This record gives sequence, structure tokens and C-alpha cells, in this order.
Amino acid sequence: MTVPHPNPELEQQIGERVFKVADGFFRIPLPTGYRIGDVNVWLLDGDEPVLFDTGTGSQESLQALDDALAVVGRRVKDIRHLLMTHAHIDHCGGAGRIAEASGCAVHVHAREVDRVRDFVKASRAELFPLIPMMMQMGFDRSVSQHALLMLDKLGASATPCPSAGELPKSLQTGRGTITWAYVPGHSAADVLFRIEGLPLVITGDHVLPHVTTSPAVDVADGPEYAVSLQRYRDSLGYTSTLGNLIGCAGHGPVFSELGRRASALLATQDRRMERAARVIAKLGPCTALQVAGGLFGMEYRFEMLMFANECAGYARLLQQRGVCEIRREQGLPDTIIPLQSPAEADKAGQDGQD
Repeated sequence: MTVPHPNPELEQQIGERVFKVADGFFRIPLPTGYRIGDVNVWLLDGDEPVLFDTGTGSQESLQALDDALAVVGRRVKDIRHLLMTHAHIDHCGGAGRIAEASGCAVHVHAREVDRVRDFVKASRAELFPLIPMMMQMGFDRSVSQHALLMLDKLGASATPCPSAGELPKSLQTGRGTITWAYVPGHSAADVLFRIEGLPLVITGDHVLPHVTTSPAVDVADGPEYAVSLQRYRDSLGYTSTLGNLIGCAGHGPVFSELGRRASALLATQDRRMERAARVIAKLGPCTALQVAGGLFGMEYRFEMLMFANECAGYARLLQQRGVCEIRREQGLPDTIIPLQSPAEADKAGQDGQD
């Protein structure tokens, strides 16, 4: 069954896996093999073709990319600049093979250069500082073994890209200047790309409903891991000012009114925070992981780290409102203590909806 395009006026399909968004600018969805489905890469054609994001780097993904580029008279070897919105495997895993085939310049946010140069090595280096943070949220020590297995599975398709370097402040092309903004949230180093003369923003996974309400854990935060939610909310606040620009996301078709979508994600977080307050009141003393289980259920194994981090962020904001208290003892999970009864939490949630 064919699913109708939600915004057919914003892009036109011109070939298998190729959608024209504007003159010389194309969306190319590539297979990932993951539950989330296809991931978008974006081509800005011209004298020096620019590719935004890479796909996973699997043979299937790279072949699909080369076939799609052929529809507009290009091949992977023609790419001259490769820019990445963030360094999750479905957005950066193909960097090494694309750079090898084309000799293109490869750029990513400074914080993710090492990961693009060697995804598995950099990710493993972050894993061990991450374990104490996860235990503060309520995970047990065995989570490290599960994380290693998941990392090895995710990194299987990535090829090292030793030529990767930092994003320049801007990139001059024959199609206009490309600029970027730092919007940490979905990952610790998300960026948005703007192309001079085009009313659109390449957003990566920054504003995906039901995927990116949760902030990534940033190992640089250490014991203060819960601040990542506020940082993500600040980023969404910035994006909400971008008004009616077209959003070019990492997954799914293009969409209109980027600013409104960012505002809607903030509203979703607000609703979740009120629900988190009710869960905390009903549970009594609890961990961020237990709050996440109350909100999302414990079956979401792959996403539970981000869900728990999101709930830790809600607890931090609720503590500032006097709704709960977070107690910390060395060697033990952080304990969230409710300061209101379940009835008071329910009433506060109802008042917030009025």
C-alpha cells in the first residue's frame, strides 16, 4: 500500500530514492537495516557537489547512494564536500568509504572528529566514563556488557575516515554559502545547516517527533549528566525562532514550519515532565531509570539510556520547582524523593492543562 506524502508540494520524486526539494537540492533516503527505517542524505549539486550525511556505510547503503546519485547525473566519486549533522552511525558510518571513493573534504563538529575518524575506537573510549553515570541513573553494572555488544553491532558497517576534520565557520560554494548552528540535544554535537538562497534547514535528527524528545548523555557532563535536557531545550528554543522555514530531517519527508515543530517538541517535553512528577509521587523514592519505566515501560531496551537521562533532566527541573529532591550518596544511584503527594501531583498536572 502506498502511503500518501504528507507535503507533496514540498518535494517531487524523480527516481527511486531521489526527491527534488529545490533546484539542485535533493533528498536521498538510504536503507539502514534498523527499526527506524531509511535515513536521509542530502545532495547540493553544482560545480563542487556537497553531500550532507552518509548513511550507515553498509554495502547496501552505499550502492543505493551511488544509484540515486546517478539519477541526477552524479556518482559517489563526484562528491567534493561531505558535511555531517551529527556522528550517529546512520549519519556518519559511510564517511570513510565515500572519502576514499571521491577524495572529498570531510567535516563534522569538532567534538565528533575522532568518532568519524574511527567510530568504534572513539565510542569505546567514551563507554567506560559512561558507566558510572548510568549507575547514578539506576542501571546495574551489567549494562556495560550490553553496551559493548550494542556498540560492536552498530559499528560493524563503519569504516575509519582519517581525513575527517572540523567544520569550517562557513563553506563557500557555487550555489551559495553554507553556514551552521550548534544545537546539542539528540547528540552532544548536533548542527543545523543553512544554504544561502534556499528557505530550508538541514536538521539531522534534531526535531524528530517521538524520536528526539530525549537528550543524549554527554560524558563531558560527568555526575551532572541531567543538565543535558536543559541544553536540548535551549537548542529547541533557538530552532523555534526559525519560523516557516522548510525542515530537512534525518528521517522522513521534508516538512514545513520548522519553528512550529520545535515548539511542539518543547510542549511534548512539558507534558512528559508533568507525567514524570506524577510517576515520582506515586513511586516514592526512586531512580531516574524507574521513572523512565513508569513513563515508557521497560521493554524499550535500546532507548532506555536516553529515556532515563530525559527523566533525570525532568527531576532536575522539578527539583528547582520544589516538586522533588535529588539525593546523592557516593557509590549509590541518585535517589529522587517526592515532595508532594500523588493527589497533589495529579492536581498540579490538571491545573497545568487548564
